[in-house]
Amino acid sequence: MDKFEEAAVSKWIQVAKGTLPDHGSANCTLCQVYQVDEECQYLCADENEDPCPIEKAGFPGCNGSPYNYWAAHIRKHNDHNHIVRCRDCQTLALIEMLFVYDSVMGFAPKWPTGECLYSDVSFETRLTFKDVGAEEIV
Repeated sequence: MDKFEEAAVSKWIQVAKGTLPDHGSANCTLCQVYQVDEECQYLCADENEDPCPIEKAGFPGCNGSPYNYWAAHIRKHNDHNHIVRCRDCQTLALIEMLFVYDSVMGFAPKWPTGECLYSDVSFETRLTFKDVGAEEIV
């Protein structure tokens, strides 16, 4: 895992702990490396045309990933800071952290296509919520 990938995972640990807001691509190191060019076009590839790990995992622009659930939930709080406010926020941030970790490690994450993220989630990861101090959060 390179420093940008590690920082992307770390971002979601901090978001889950409530110590960092999520500002989407503005504070995602993967997006900063892979996604935006000089004209602010979304590329999902770096300057060598290597795809973002999230893109490689089959989620171009993070579409269809757990990030969609996080973004939809956090909007319900009408809080433009996008910081954890409840247990569901925390859970969704931790799921996103696990998804990013799986993606950068090349574990090909699998996610449900239905309406409920919590049913039938298959993590192929070496991390667990306990590994990131989930018991101490919220």
